[in-house]
Amino acid sequence: KMWYEAGWLRHSCYATSRDGIHWERPDLGIVKGTNLILPYEGYEPEKQIGERQGFFGELSFLRPDSSSVVIDNTAPAEERYKLFFRNPGGIGRGMVAVSGDGLHFEKFRFTNELGDRSTIFYNPFRKKWVYSIRSIESDENGWWRARRYRECDDFLEGASWTAEEEHCWLSCDELDL
Repeated sequence: KMWYEAGWLRHSCYATSRDGIHWERPDLGIVKGTNLILPYEGYEPEKQIGERQGFFGELSFLRPDSSSVVIDNTAPAEERYKLFFRNPGGIGRGMVAVSGDGLHFEKFRFTNELGDRSTIFYNPFRKKWVYSIRSIESDENGWWRARRYRECDDFLEGASWTAEEEHCWLSCDELDL
């Protein structure tokens, strides 16, 4: 199974393979005649984002960048697949959702603000979901990129955090030119 970005920052798609070399793009019926699971239809600022109801509607302006799909074999069947993605560039909010089949995602929620190339993963040793957050740090000498993290027990509930729950993971210091 492969979830991927198609049309450079346009759509999220799904493909399958028996050998990891030859891939098939099945007609999923989500967007007739395609393998799209989350199509990008353009930015519509007047639409509000909330729980996904029916077709894509209010989610159609989200573009896949830094996207991840993680299979969670310990989750209830209807939440086995975890999705994370965010619009490209700068600092912004990400989006998380769950699915029973890896194709029809629901329970969409915003994350807190994070930088591009942020992602999620499951730490099996600590049994925690981790939001790997790209951030911009600054002081009187300028700004630099850094990596922060947020650990949580519940994938969906963990999408929202306080400043105290976000920890510095990796950052430059005065020895890094």
